[in-house]
Amino acid sequence: MNKFAIIFLGLGLVISANIYGQTSDQEKSSWWDTTKKFLDDSQKNITDRVGNLNKTLDEEIEELLNNDATELDTIKKIDGIRAYVEKYTSLKEKDILNECRNGFSKGNCRIQIDKVLEDIERIVFDGEIIGYSKKIRQLQARISKLEDEKVSLNEKKYSVTGEDEQNLDNKIADIDAKIAKSYEYIKLLEEDLQSKMKDLGIKLNKDQIKVMTTRVDGDDLAKSIAIFDVTKQISNTLGQLVKDNSFSSNTTIKYYGVYLILSEILGFAQREYITKIDEEYLTKLESYKKSGYQSIQYANEQMRQATMESSKNIFKKNIETEEFTITVIDTYKGILLDQKAQLDNALVTTDEQIAVAYSTYKTASNSSALMSLMVDTQSTFDQILEMQMPQIIPFEDIELENEFKSLSDKLSID
Repeated sequence: MNKFAIIFLGLGLVISANIYGQTSDQEKSSWWDTTKKFLDDSQKNITDRVGNLNKTLDEEIEELLNNDATELDTIKKIDGIRAYVEKYTSLKEKDILNECRNGFSKGNCRIQIDKVLEDIERIVFDGEIIGYSKKIRQLQARISKLEDEKVSLNEKKYSVTGEDEQNLDNKIADIDAKIAKSYEYIKLLEEDLQSKMKDLGIKLNKDQIKVMTTRVDGDDLAKSIAIFDVTKQISNTLGQLVKDNSFSSNTTIKYYGVYLILSEILGFAQREYITKIDEEYLTKLESYKKSGYQSIQYANEQMRQATMESSKNIFKKNIETEEFTITVIDTYKGILLDQKAQLDNALVTTDEQIAVAYSTYKTASNSSALMSLMVDTQSTFDQILEMQMPQIIPFEDIELENEFKSLSDKLSID
């Protein structure tokens, strides 16, 4: 029951109690029946809402699992991108000449360009492959809550008998079924993601998939890989269109613009990923590490003052736990820094590709130049993708895996 419902119920009971003191026994009985019904209805409504939340998650997972990859409509995506060519190239030229304005003062062209690219990215990539890591974390959180509820019901069993005990057993059995279903969903999501990644040419075993979905940047990584795949498919179609419509110079120039934007989208996705690592994940990990050191300092101070050996042992154990958490934080930080370094290297190559594409667009001498550029691009795409792919090493033990999950949950929620 949320705090607003509790406050509301509390006010209702206070008001009712004042009225209750001024009524007859018959009216008191009627009042209590009405209040009890109100409380029961309120609890039912809250329970229904919680149930609906779970139902919504189940429906989202079912939709994700049943979302078979359909053939990419590259022509539709090219048409959508083409509508932005003039707006994008205008901003690009202003950026090169440093002529962007914000009122009477010079503004940041990169911010304006990225806003346009954000709109175009929605056309290029519809997000079919992302969301797995987030959904798995939601399922794990659901399991944790269900286990807490089971503990509470197990404790209540010691204070009831007969029919009440049977009711509790039924509720516990229902919780066990929900937990089993949640674990089944996790397994299905991991297998489905593994299959989709394989379709993109990325072969990961089950342990590597588990690591990928446990990492807080799992969805970012999946999105980055998928954007490369979609971009390659659009580029292939674009190359064929250039060949078929080489007789139309105006159309060919538009194709140059589309190709230029495709290159920019890759850079945009990489910069977004880098920014998220820098400004969100690494910053939070540092704050957790600082908090861990503060806990260790407090435990050390209290341990020195403790007189009982049992208390000293507990403080010592707490310190060891915090030290292990800090070790995992450093490991997690190293993984993200390594991923950022790979993205930085990949972005250098992407920026070079963008510069070549822009120069070719400005020149726009003939379609054969663009055809040659696109042929070279296929290997460049593969090179950039390989540069930004992390080494996904399976967890060494369950304790490390659980600590990674805990940190990922905190990073994604805080």
